Amino acid sequence: MTSYLCPGNSSYSTKFCWIHTYFGQLQKAVLSFYSTRPRKRCNVKLSFLLRTTYSASDVLTHVTSDVLNEATSEWSRNMGNCLKSDLSCINDLEEQLHDLFNEVNIMIKSGKRNDAVDLLQANYEAIKEQIDCGFRGIEEAAVLDIIALGHMALGDLNTVGSILHLLSGIVEDLNDDVPLLDSILMHMGSIYDKLGKFEMSLSSYRRALAITERRYGETNFFIIVPLLGMAKALGSVGRARKAIETYHRAISILESSQGTESEELVVPLFALGNLLLEERRAADAETAFQRNYG
Repeated sequence: MTSYLCPGNSSYSTKFCWIHTYFGQLQKAVLSFYSTRPRKRCNVKLSFLLRTTYSASDVLTHVTSDVLNEATSEWSRNMGNCLKSDLSCINDLEEQLHDLFNEVNIMIKSGKRNDAVDLLQANYEAIKEQIDCGFRGIEEAAVLDIIALGHMALGDLNTVGSILHLLSGIVEDLNDDVPLLDSILMHMGSIYDKLGKFEMSLSSYRRALAITERRYGETNFFIIVPLLGMAKALGSVGRARKAIETYHRAISILESSQGTESEELVVPLFALGNLLLEERRAADAETAFQRNYG
C-alpha cells in the first residue's frame, strides 16, 4: 500500500529530535516532542515509504523503478511548491518518518530484527535511487537520517558509516535555513560520536548550534541539545577548557529557563563533573556533583 503525506486527522504535528545525553559510559537516547502550528492538508506523495499495514511478518512492499521515478517527479515538484508556502508538508514528512522509526523499534523489541533490516534496506534502496536521479534535498537527507538512526538501534555501525557518508554529502550543500536541518545535524553529531569520529561530531553540532541560535536566540532552552553535544565533542578532541565553558553556558541557560532545581540540570552537571575529574580539578568536580545530590 502506498503511503501518503498528511494521512491523519490531527490538526497539529509534532517535531522530533533525538537528544543524546551521557553519564560516564552510559548513552541514553530520549525522543522529545513539541507541538507546532496547525497544518493544512497537502497532496504530496512520499513515494519511497511504501509499507503494508504493520503485522508480524509483512513489513514492506517495494515499488518498481518506473513507479518510483514517476511518483518522485510529482512528489518533488509538489514538495517544492509546498515549502514555498508553509511547513505543513515538512511537518507531515516528519510524522511519516517518525512512524517509520517507531515501526523499526517495534520490530527490534519484538525480536524481528531481520524484518527491521529489510524495512530499512528497502527504503534505503528507494531513496538511493532518487538521489542517483539527482534529487539531493532535505527530503532525501531526512529519510537517510531516519535510516541511519534505525541501523544505530540495530547496532549496525558498519552500515551506519556508509549511510552517514552519503548523508553528509547532501547536508553540505543545503542552506542553513532549510527546515529539519538542525535536527538532522544533531543526529549526525551523536552518531559520529558513537563511531568515534569526534571532529566530525563537533562540526555537526557546531553547525546545528549556529542554526538554533539564529532561530531561537543565544539563551533559549532549545539550543541546549546542540550545546551539550558540542561540549561533549570538545572534551573528546582534547579541548577541555572550551568544553567546560560550554557546559557552564548550558547550565546557566537551564537555570534561567527551568530553575535552579530543575532535573534537566542533572546531565550537564554530571558531565561537567566527570570532565573536571579528568582534568584533575577534584574540588570543582565535587561542587558539580554536590549540586545533583544537594
